[in-house]
Amino acid sequence: MDEVQIALTEAVNNVVEHAYEGSPPGDVRIRGELFPERLWISIQDAGSPFPKGELPEGKPADVSGPADSLPEGGFGWFLIRELASQVQYERSEGNNNLSLCFEIQVTSPSANS
Repeated sequence: MDEVQIALTEAVNNVVEHAYEGSPPGDVRIRGELFPERLWISIQDAGSPFPKGELPEGKPADVSGPADSLPEGGFGWFLIRELASQVQYERSEGNNNLSLCFEIQVTSPSANS
């Protein structure tokens, strides 16, 4: 579940840093739906839409230089796209709606006994 935690952290951080940038703080709604082999997480906010109405592709970090020389931006979306099996975005009724799907193995508590 580390992949889920990392991707969710990056996505919510993006909302805080960019969707509500320059405007009053707003709500972020997160909902999860668990299925036998996948977990869907939906993140909704009423902040600014993505430029051109599309998610950024993201770019891998070039870690060959010092960490303090890394350019800002894009690494989070690269991570999200690498960790989630599906990423969907739509702007609807003034809200950003981001859905992330993760392939998982659900085990019953009795399987660990």
